[in-house]
Amino acid sequence: MDVLAGPIERSGTYVLEFGDLYLAVDADGGKVVEFKRAGGANVFTTSAVHETNFGSTLWTAPQVDWDWPPVPEVDSEPYTVTVDEAAGTITMVSMGTPSVGPNVTVTKVFTANPCDATVDISYSIQNSAAAAASFSAWEVTRVVPGGLSFWGAEEGLIGESVLPAEYQTDTYWFDHVVDTTGGRKLFSEGSGGYIAFTQGTDLFVKAFSDVPSTAHPPDHGEVEVYEDENDGYVELEVVGSYGSIAAGSSATLEMRWYLRPMPDGATRAVGDAALKAAVLALIAP
Repeated sequence: MDVLAGPIERSGTYVLEFGDLYLAVDADGGKVVEFKRAGGANVFTTSAVHETNFGSTLWTAPQVDWDWPPVPEVDSEPYTVTVDEAAGTITMVSMGTPSVGPNVTVTKVFTANPCDATVDISYSIQNSAAAAASFSAWEVTRVVPGGLSFWGAEEGLIGESVLPAEYQTDTYWFDHVVDTTGGRKLFSEGSGGYIAFTQGTDLFVKAFSDVPSTAHPPDHGEVEVYEDENDGYVELEVVGSYGSIAAGSSATLEMRWYLRPMPDGATRAVGDAALKAAVLALIAP
């Protein structure tokens, strides 16, 4: 089993480091700002690409509740931090009352899992209002440009999808370098419980429990992909189950992140069988 070094606090950033994995979370927004392998490059974009849209964050869905920009109390303002070195966890809790959208308190728990060489993330969005409200958890991860993303899915993009992706058998493939117009999005009904990304040297996988099509928030899919208008990043998004949340209760989303070297024999190519097989092997029960 890989030994955990940390969690370690480094100037407002909290680090989980074990095996060859390195994850850094900023107390501002509870945002993951780095995820990389030892000796490798960060697979997430930084503030050098966009002042606010970088790293991996969490919002409430549907977006129509708050429109744009993201709610600062949820997305960018400071979170309280609790570190449990024995358990290998970093817990971050939002502090402010949202200025727009549902009145929520967001809790993010990042756990090092040395046995499986993964980072497990538990999101909980508590309804802090006096009455019931409807929302779901929505993880938004910005990966570096020039990569390839793919996810298990049912055929047929949904909603107002204006970003193309190629469907093969049971998988959608989106090559980030094919389309360069930017500022476009797609919505998909996931079926495989994952969305994966490679830039040619690493394989990053976000695994989650499948959400039935009847449980999506309005104008959303289970898996969403957004391409920045300046081609500086691509967002890989997962939307949790939507429904009425009683006062004091929470919407939740459980994620498992993998980061591995590019599999032997795999190539950064649409439909690559070795690439897909490596992901399915990782997430197999």
